[in-house]
Amino acid sequence: METARALRRQGHRPARRLPCGKSHFHPGTAPVPASRPQRAPMRAHRRRRCGQGNGAGNAQNKNWAVITLPRTLLRQIENAAEAAYPNECCGLLIGSGLTATRVAESPNAAEGDKTTRFEASPQLRFDVMRRLEGSGEDIIGHYHSHPGHPAIPSKHDRDMAFEPGLVWLITSVINGKTAETRAYRVDEESKGFKEATVCIQ
Repeated sequence: METARALRRQGHRPARRLPCGKSHFHPGTAPVPASRPQRAPMRAHRRRRCGQGNGAGNAQNKNWAVITLPRTLLRQIENAAEAAYPNECCGLLIGSGLTATRVAESPNAAEGDKTTRFEASPQLRFDVMRRLEGSGEDIIGHYHSHPGHPAIPSKHDRDMAFEPGLVWLITSVINGKTAETRAYRVDEESKGFKEATVCIQ
C-alpha cells in the first residue's frame, strides 16, 4: 500500500485489470513498447515458380501434362512477342519429353493477315530436325503470340492442330506488353486443345 501511495504521489497510476485478463493503462502512463522491426516490402510476382495458367478447366487438367521451361527461355519468347507486335511472332520449342531447353525463332510465314495468324517456316523446321538428329533432343512444340487477344487457342489455331504430340505455347500481348503465357496440347481423343500446366524453372 505504501508503495502504491508513493507511486501515485509521483504521478504514476497503476494498471487496472480488465475482465478479459488484459491490463488497462491510464492515458499517458502505459509503458512504451519496443519498436517492431519493419517488414520488407512484398514483391509482386507475375508468375509462380511452378503453377498453372488462369484458364477455366485447370482444376480438371491439373495432372494431365506439365510443360517445363527455364525462366530465361520464357523471357526470350516474351521479348519476341513484344518485338513482333502488332503481328504474331512464332518459333519452335526444342527439348526432350515435355521440357523445353531452347527455341528456334522463325519468321511468320503465314499468308494474309499476320496479326491474327502464324506459320513457322517449313524450311526452318526441316533444318532444325536435321541438326537435331542423334542429339537426344527434338522439336517438342512451337510458340506464338496473340496480339490484343487472350492466350487461348483461336479458330485458326484449332484448324492448324494436326499433331497431337506437340506443345502449343501461346503468349498474350496487350498494348505491346506481354500479359500471360499458357500451354496446350491436342487431346488425341477429343481432337481439341487441352490446357497444360506450365512450370517455370
